[in-house]
Amino acid sequence: MKALIVDDQPNVRLLLSRILRKKVGCTVSEATNGLEALDLLGRQQVDFVVLDVLMPLMDGIETLEAIRRTPSLRHLPVIVLSSVRDESKVRQLVRHGISAYLAKPLRPLDVADRIQEIIARLKTSPGQPSRSLSGVPKGSRILVVDGDGDFRRTARESLRDYIVVEASAGAEGLRACLDQRPALVIVGQDLGAIGTSMLLRKLRSLPKLSAVRVVAAVTGDVNQPVDDADAVLQRTFVAESFRQQFARLVVEEPPEQRVLASRADLRPQMISATEQVFGMMLGIEVLATPSSQPPAPGDDVVRVALRLDREDCDLEFLIAAPRAMSERMTAQYLQAGDVVTDADVSATLREMATIISSRLQTALRQRGDEVSIGDPLVTRVGREGDRDVPGMRVCYATPAQDLRFMTTLRAVPAPRLQSAAQATPVTAPRTTTMDTPQPLPPPVDPEVLDMLASLQEPGEPDLVVELVTLFLRDTPERLRDLRGRPLDAGPVARVAHSVKGSAGNLGASYLQDLAGKLEQAGHRAEPAATLATLAEAVCTEFARVEEHLQGVLRERAGTAMGL
Repeated sequence: MKALIVDDQPNVRLLLSRILRKKVGCTVSEATNGLEALDLLGRQQVDFVVLDVLMPLMDGIETLEAIRRTPSLRHLPVIVLSSVRDESKVRQLVRHGISAYLAKPLRPLDVADRIQEIIARLKTSPGQPSRSLSGVPKGSRILVVDGDGDFRRTARESLRDYIVVEASAGAEGLRACLDQRPALVIVGQDLGAIGTSMLLRKLRSLPKLSAVRVVAAVTGDVNQPVDDADAVLQRTFVAESFRQQFARLVVEEPPEQRVLASRADLRPQMISATEQVFGMMLGIEVLATPSSQPPAPGDDVVRVALRLDREDCDLEFLIAAPRAMSERMTAQYLQAGDVVTDADVSATLREMATIISSRLQTALRQRGDEVSIGDPLVTRVGREGDRDVPGMRVCYATPAQDLRFMTTLRAVPAPRLQSAAQATPVTAPRTTTMDTPQPLPPPVDPEVLDMLASLQEPGEPDLVVELVTLFLRDTPERLRDLRGRPLDAGPVARVAHSVKGSAGNLGASYLQDLAGKLEQAGHRAEPAATLATLAEAVCTEFARVEEHLQGVLRERAGTAMGL
């Protein structure tokens, strides 16, 4: 596979390039900003992009928007490198569709496994939305495209319970699809300049028609699949035979089941968006798990309606979590101390659910659905409500299992959502004190350096020495900007961000944590005295890390010389 790394920090590019080549077997190109990346993408074909968010000249969000506006790159997988927790930026990233994220600062001990997992997911991700043939209700519009009038008449007589539209040529059929958006198209033969194969390819390549189901009518073996068709039936001129074949393909279902089944491809979209939003906004990794325990009484639930204008059902997206879990999420998100209130919990849950729902809205619009998002509603599960409602339910947990929650996507009757009356509103105000102890690690985690050493390739410079040298060369110059008085919040945040990233790459976790606190203080424009205190702590910890890393360099130099 061919990868493009886009990041303005050389230590990040060096680390990721080595991991992608050594652990994944990729060919790697590099760019230092979005402009360079778009230039390379115009000249080279790559399988995926690893894209930083904060870069000079053209940042990651602007680059992602440009990629999605380019027809040849619209579906290019993009893995975002992110330490951004700003709600508006996260919303933009998720809405434009990213394949995954890598949290910055990179954690060398697990970043290789994380990248391999993401690459494996990219290789197995479906290329087209699912288009279930079940549940095309009576009264739906069906387009029959065939050059033979007798076949079209047979189909029309066989499908009296449907609105049948006819086209005698491929070009005419394509125009009818774009104008009328039928629920299903039957593609036959003798279609003129735009023949059967070309019409099928067009129907599958146009985003506006991605939700349309397609049946190929063939004269040969119906057991042989046809490229770009969802199903195959025999091209017969006998009405009863046609009717029986069609009935086997299309089974009547309840509206809720039909709406959900025909959009089954939203499940991976929901999972990836949830993992991305929680990862970027909370700074923690959550992964979908095999468990499917339903919500329990007392759980917090936030629900968002996705209103489908041309359906008799709506979709509803929910996040449910035990009270202790939703409080922990809120404390992690706010980073404003160890006390959270009910209002904090509700606001956090609403924010998460709205951003994930916006990604589902984008996916639905790409299928051709007309969809709008309702206001999020936070409630608490009653004794019976929400526990056994069918839908796409997915549970999530952190690797340590200390945070667990679930999401559900389900179909509900429109326009009134039944579920709102089945749960108890959160009314009693409550304040909860969170216990978040922070252990003090050594200056540098030796396991991180061992992992970096394992990426060493014959004939290449020592990766540990390269990364340490870059860190010891660049960091003192950055820290000089923290010694002036008074400190300016904007430059302080930028310096702290750079130090945080490079410290994390080497396993200097305490320095990384201090730099992260200084960065947040800069973003909040806290008083100069507060910034000065945090800046002094960062400089003091760097001195401890620097001394340790100088010893690492001496040790590796001695090993290289055989001493």
